[in-house]
Amino acid sequence: MSKVFVVGLRMKEDDQHEALESFSELMQLARTLDMEIVGKGFQVIREPTHSHLLGKGKVEELAQEIASLNPERVLVDFELSPLQCRNLEESWGRPVLDRPGLIIEVFSKHATTSEGKLQVELALLKYKLPRLSGRNLAYDQQTGGGGSAYLRGAGERAIDLARRQIRSRIRVLEKKIELIARHREVKSRRREKSDIPLVSLVGYTNAGKSTLLNSLTGANVLTQNKLFSTLDTTVRSRMYAGKKILFADTVGFIRNLPVDLVAAFRSTLEEVLSSDMILHVFDATNLDWESHIEVAQGILDDLGAGHIPVLYVANKCDLAPEEKQKEISDHLDGVVFVSALERKGLEELLERLSQNLFALKV
Repeated sequence: MSKVFVVGLRMKEDDQHEALESFSELMQLARTLDMEIVGKGFQVIREPTHSHLLGKGKVEELAQEIASLNPERVLVDFELSPLQCRNLEESWGRPVLDRPGLIIEVFSKHATTSEGKLQVELALLKYKLPRLSGRNLAYDQQTGGGGSAYLRGAGERAIDLARRQIRSRIRVLEKKIELIARHREVKSRRREKSDIPLVSLVGYTNAGKSTLLNSLTGANVLTQNKLFSTLDTTVRSRMYAGKKILFADTVGFIRNLPVDLVAAFRSTLEEVLSSDMILHVFDATNLDWESHIEVAQGILDDLGAGHIPVLYVANKCDLAPEEKQKEISDHLDGVVFVSALERKGLEELLERLSQNLFALKV
């Protein structure tokens, strides 16, 4: 089990609750990778410094604490520039991984299909290319992490060679992913001709989309109480009121999803665009359910899916008190409350879906 020290931070003008929620997510991501958190620090700063993100005094203060705990890596809840990352590694004497890098590592662990693995590798290499240093190359070689195959020597010559090999591999991956995307387009056109409606389940990570898919269709999709346990789109079908409906489970969203990851997974995410309807699933027990909806909706809008009808599904309602359900109902018109695990509210959900998809009452 890898030992890590975790650093969270908040700009003075930022919302404290949102910053703490982001910090909590970072620690959840670390635990998803079976990392042991041996220490943590939270800093409030006026603005990030160009060279180290944090001021000199804070960097030195953390350096002493990190040295005493001796973690293998330091995780930072921020998107670091390559310069900031290199300087912090030098100051703290060990590899530093920022929020985007950690999310990409989680995706790498959970990719199962050949396409998913290609997409994650592409995102990982694009992320690592501007951040190559002797320290993180050596760490990759020791741990077998992504990028170790590109180390062939020592010092600057090894880094130059690694850059060339990574750029070459990126070109290969992009071509392979493009071919898969074309194949998917053909399949999508065939489905559209069949007139069978497609419903996509989207939402924040760990909202219970896979559990809901299993409950709706009798499928056996892997469900775990971990962030990003589902990466690859899974399509299952069921009959309702004499009509066949296709349901697609999709990758979960999270705040500050890395740009390289969104770009690499764009062809998969764009499957949502062929949906006849979207089930926007969220965790009714989460205090930040509104911001989770906003994050997911923002990504859908960026994909161009804003025109597709949406039905909001508040999952885990069996754990949400009545006053919380009333609060959600007051904010979201027509929301359906379900418990995917306890199979509550599914009949109402299917009836509402049927009414919207087939324009008839059942």
